[in-house]
Amino acid sequence: MESMNYTDTTLMIDKKPIHVGFSQENIENILIPLMRRLTEMQREQGRRIVVFLGAPIGSGKSVTASFLEKLSHVVPDVEPIQALGLDGFHYENAYLTTHEIEYQGQMHNMKAVKGWPETFNAQKVYEKIAELQSKETVLCPIYDRNIHDPVDDQLCITAKIVIIEGLWMMYDKGPWKKIQDLADYRIMLLAPFSVLRRRAVARKIRNGMTPEAARAYFDTSDCRATIRILDNMADADLYLESTEDATLIDLGDKKPSIEKYRP
Repeated sequence: MESMNYTDTTLMIDKKPIHVGFSQENIENILIPLMRRLTEMQREQGRRIVVFLGAPIGSGKSVTASFLEKLSHVVPDVEPIQALGLDGFHYENAYLTTHEIEYQGQMHNMKAVKGWPETFNAQKVYEKIAELQSKETVLCPIYDRNIHDPVDDQLCITAKIVIIEGLWMMYDKGPWKKIQDLADYRIMLLAPFSVLRRRAVARKIRNGMTPEAARAYFDTSDCRATIRILDNMADADLYLESTEDATLIDLGDKKPSIEKYRP
């Protein structure tokens, strides 16, 4: 990793410091051109644009969106970006624990499958995106991982480019299909399934789960969510792949074969 000249930095994601690195090659050949593309689009449209960044768990979507936000403040002649996490639109735990959903003929307590699309308030997502596209200043929710619940009106959005990142931002079924109509630009971030599993399990362990519980949760809830995302994603304007060492690969604007990303 050191030989690739990684640029190290610390990001605050969900109120927690996360140490990350992107190679200078990734910054110069993928991230800066993307920011310039979005800047040109925003200036042509003359209003705030909303970018969707969708990806399965463990792909690095939160880190990528937050890094783009930080980078946008130091690269000349690009519009500042603000990153907004979809997790802030979860239903509260008090709601999840008292409601069930049906999936493939089985009933599931919503708290047990937290992170599935049904555990988000899709109508609230739709209304907030519409508000972002019509108002200059918008208050948005965040997800507080200290209490493991969303908190309303914690993030003040003023930037002219907003990247909303989350598991279901490229999902094209149910109420999310209507949400797709609001996207100004779509990015799909993929990673080989083995990489997703390793990263997701490691994060759950860092957040307090036992290794056994972390692996079991991924192999049930997270694995099913990954399949749903891959099988039901909208077309993207840009496809990226995150490799084992977090290097980004630009896959272009054509949907790749998804077999390598499936379990």
